[in-house]
Parts: sequence; C-alpha cells; structure tokens
Amino acid sequence: MTTNAIGGGAYFRGGGVLIAVAPLAPFASYVARVSWHREAEGDLLPADAEQVVSFETDGVSNPITINVVSRGDVSEIRVTTLSPNPTLRLVGPGGLVDIERVRGGVARYKALRPGVWTACVRSGGRTFGYAQASACQQFTAAGRVALTLATLRARAYVGLRVPRVADGRPAQVTIARYKLVCAPRDGRRRCTRKAVGRATRSSIVLRAPRMKLKLPRPQPGVRVRARVVLGAFEVGNAPYLATNVKRTWE
Repeated sequence: MTTNAIGGGAYFRGGGVLIAVAPLAPFASYVARVSWHREAEGDLLPADAEQVVSFETDGVSNPITINVVSRGDVSEIRVTTLSPNPTLRLVGPGGLVDIERVRGGVARYKALRPGVWTACVRSGGRTFGYAQASACQQFTAAGRVALTLATLRARAYVGLRVPRVADGRPAQVTIARYKLVCAPRDGRRRCTRKAVGRATRSSIVLRAPRMKLKLPRPQPGVRVRARVVLGAFEVGNAPYLATNVKRTWE
C-alpha cells in the first residue's frame, strides 16, 4: 500500500505517483530516480528497489483563438495566443494573399477581393517554450464598386465610369441645382445653398465600362450636383457594398 502524510490508498497497491514540487521547464529533458520500499505484508518480506526514468516535457499549453470583424471593406483579424510568435496565413479567392507576423494581436486588411477567405494562425515551438498550435477561421470579405463621375462635364452630360461587375445593374440618379447665397454675419462672410428648381430622380441601368448621364445645361452662378446610388448585391458568394458617388460642377 502507498502511504503519505495525507493517508493511503489500496488502489495504489504496488505503485505510486511522482509529482514535481515546482513547475518543470518546457521542452526539457529530465531523469527521475525513485527509491521504492515495500513493507512486509503477509508472506511478503520487505524489499527495496530503485527505478530510473528519463522523460522530456512538452511546451506550455498554447490555445489560439481567431475573431474576424468586418466593417465595410476592412477586415480586422484579431488573434489571441500565449506565444509571442503568431504567424498569419491568409488565403482567399485566387489563392494565397499574405503570410505575415501578427503584431499587437491584430492584422487589418482593406479592399480584399470579395468572397470567402480563410485566416490560419500558427504559434509556439521550442524557441518560445510553448506547444506548437494552429487555428483557422473563415470569413467573407465585402468589396466596394468603384463608380466614378468625371471631374469635367460636357455641356449637356457627364461621363460615368462603371466597373464590369456592375454592368447591367440598376441604380438611382439624383440631379440637383443650387446657388450659393452669401452675406456677412457676425463679422464673417457666410454662404447658404438656395435650390434652383426641384431635384430630379430617375432610375438607370449601369453599362460598363463608360456611360453618359444627362445634366442640365450650364447657367451662370448655378451649380449642378449629381448623385448615383447603387444598392448592395452579390455575385456568387462575393458580396458588394452599396455605393454612393456624387460630384458638383459649377
């Protein structure tokens, strides 16, 4: 029977437990020398024996968690790991995009190709004293549509650049005209907008790569403001965010 200061247990008959009195170093080799003593019991005589055991410790436990937060077309990958050497491997539509060290527990990516991505993190190893561990997390990155209104307008229209992904999709156009009315107030010259006529709203179908938007003809002192709104949509498993592009011409 094995006994100690606390008591004994018949379930330890013929055996015992070796417990370190202090934490062992990670990835270290140890030799334990145990002296066994058997008490006399019945017909069994007392006996002594020595046992030598060699073993190597593992690294410190190293759980990894990944949390992806997406805001618009920015994906923020947050990594939690005890080991100081996390490495991120990012794979998405079209193949591998990035392998980099994660610093401060966060990796940020803007304007990733829309679609499903996989972020995998590895950390640990002998050099750092932690068990080598890895974890992966899938997430979906959303994209923006680069609709662009031309800086310069023609007399009766303005050019609109349309990416191929938006070809054939409906959009809303708002055209407004206004004048700036300025007057001194509180010792400063302050200006306000005064609408000229009513704003017009219409629906169009986008055509790539370029198309024309009809505008009111120029008038002295009157500014024209155009706004094009394209709603959110998906192509397969690739989401695209709603787009709002606007520009003003004098």
